[in-house]
Amino acid sequence: MLRGGQSGYSLIELLVSTSISLIVIAIAVTMLLHSQRLSAALAKELMLLQSTNSVLQMMKLDLYRAGYGGVLGERVRLSGAAETYYVKHSEHHTLLALAYLSGSLGSETAYTNVVYQRQSESKEVLRVCEKKLPRAMSALEAENFTTHFGNTCNTVFDSNLIVVNDFALDSEPLTGVTHTSSLLNIELSTYLRFAPEVSKTLAISIKQRNW
Repeated sequence: MLRGGQSGYSLIELLVSTSISLIVIAIAVTMLLHSQRLSAALAKELMLLQSTNSVLQMMKLDLYRAGYGGVLGERVRLSGAAETYYVKHSEHHTLLALAYLSGSLGSETAYTNVVYQRQSESKEVLRVCEKKLPRAMSALEAENFTTHFGNTCNTVFDSNLIVVNDFALDSEPLTGVTHTSSLLNIELSTYLRFAPEVSKTLAISIKQRNW
């Protein structure tokens, strides 16, 4: 009888121990899944942040070069543009264009002409267009880049992964003692195509350089 009682207690203890183990395992699995979900969410956030920031840094480098190579104290700017940075807002597109001296093109001086634009017919993407010419392009050419220079434009993001929600430009005049300059404010908003809740808005401000 004693041995039978001990066996009974051992069975109960085994069942209790097994139940506790199952509960612990269930908790551990739940925590692991939660941790994995958090890690996946953080990875998405980080990827979007890095991608958006990289595009703004690329713009910043172009903007720092803008105007370089002028003669007689003048900055290089687009023909028909009042400032080094040509900014255009319309119902059809938001556009930022610039030019700078960048070496030679055959036997002639070369200027790199750059356009960043978001168009109404494809507002989910932001494109960068670039063309080397023996001159700075005109404002009209910048507004109709592909018409004049062909489709040498690329999207700055993988449009299958990242959607551009907004591309805002604002130029503020700055008047100093000897020079007149401007401050360009750029705001770029993006989100993940398959996870729209993951979004980022970053901004930079660039003061026009007086080359």
